Amino acid sequence: MIFAVTFIFVLAVRTISATCNILTLFVYLYVRKLRNVLGKCIISTIFCLLIRNLISMDIFNLLNRICLLAGYSQYFIGIANNLWFSVISFHLWKLLTNRSEHSSFLKYSAFAWSMAAISTGVIYLANLIWEEDLHKWNWLPLVGYSGCSLEVWRSSYWIFFQGPVLTLTLFDIIMFILTVIHIWKVKSELRKFKRDEERTIQCFNFDSETYLMFLRLSFVMGAFWILDFLTLLKPNSIYDQIVNFSFYIESGFGTIIFILLILKRSTLQLLMERIRGGRQKQRPIAPRTTNNRRK
Repeated sequence: MIFAVTFIFVLAVRTISATCNILTLFVYLYVRKLRNVLGKCIISTIFCLLIRNLISMDIFNLLNRICLLAGYSQYFIGIANNLWFSVISFHLWKLLTNRSEHSSFLKYSAFAWSMAAISTGVIYLANLIWEEDLHKWNWLPLVGYSGCSLEVWRSSYWIFFQGPVLTLTLFDIIMFILTVIHIWKVKSELRKFKRDEERTIQCFNFDSETYLMFLRLSFVMGAFWILDFLTLLKPNSIYDQIVNFSFYIESGFGTIIFILLILKRSTLQLLMERIRGGRQKQRPIAPRTTNNRRK
């Protein structure tokens, strides 16, 4: 009975999370002003989260029929998801420190998807080449052997997946620290120009909105890293309750993203402006009438 209730609860949470991910993608794709370089990176990240969520919701085991494809796809999306987090961290650092005004989304996209594809190709070749060598069995990713995903709690898992993820997380933390240091320096410099009231207010208004976005995205990425790490703890340990709680939070991660990125005043205003603009375009324009008077 308890298992059935838990199963239904997790399924409901994942369904709501997937729905929120879809709504977030819709808003970012619908509102043109949100489709800047940062917005496109967020779209790519949420797309990866949505696919991961849908794969984990395979309650009818439909993916067993395509076990190898599902396993490698799950690995590819997982690596790509973390790569896009790193791209966002790097882009926010460049944006807030004014390192470059023009950043190409195509370069970011080529980097993230190609590195994920290379990593997937590496584990595929490792399975293909070493599968008949029993001495290297412990180092195999074993995708599609005993399950449709990479074997957890093995040495190969930390080498092929968790190792690269921890490396990317360390890079993100470094970018976060550098960005925070820059924000602190900017705030210190602004205090020196308090006499110039107009300039101070304008700079603060511009920076505050950008900084709030930085804080929201940093919270999302930090929460995702922590939850993803906690779910790796082995069962039957003293952290069972923490692992279960983190599993529920991770299942509803799409809802958290929707609340932080969509349900805020600036995004809702842009959405309403986009809806009003669409309605005005749909209104038929009345033809001009000319009165021809006969002399």
